[in-house]
Amino acid sequence: MHRSSKDQHLARLSEVSLFRALSKKELETLGRSADTISVAAGTALVEEGAAGREFFIVLSGEVSVTVGGAEVAVLKEGEWFGELAIIDPAPRDATVTALAPCELLVIDARRFGPLLEEVPVLARKILVGLARRLREADRARVWQG
Repeated sequence: MHRSSKDQHLARLSEVSLFRALSKKELETLGRSADTISVAAGTALVEEGAAGREFFIVLSGEVSVTVGGAEVAVLKEGEWFGELAIIDPAPRDATVTALAPCELLVIDARRFGPLLEEVPVLARKILVGLARRLREADRARVWQG
């Protein structure tokens, strides 16, 4: 991996709310458990209702997010989906399909779990990220409700 690609991947990881509390060194550790994949337009990355075990960051291209067959979002470079699946492999809430050729950074739960056991401080900081995400969701629900 080129240095610039590695730096780009670390920058993308640092933007994910779940990982914001991590230091650069911890992000590098996390980054080593990630893979870069390329997919063709039309590739279904996750299926609504299927068990999820991967987290994706869009490095290039665009993906469509659909719920019940209706498009609810288009995610572009720097955006992500599936971050909770690496912690809790619950059924997916949406289907995500590549709209164009895409390059994605992928972290699989099978590699993420052992990483948390190896680096306990990583687990604590990710819990902080989860707590922040829950607070943000609660605030949004209060304002909308």
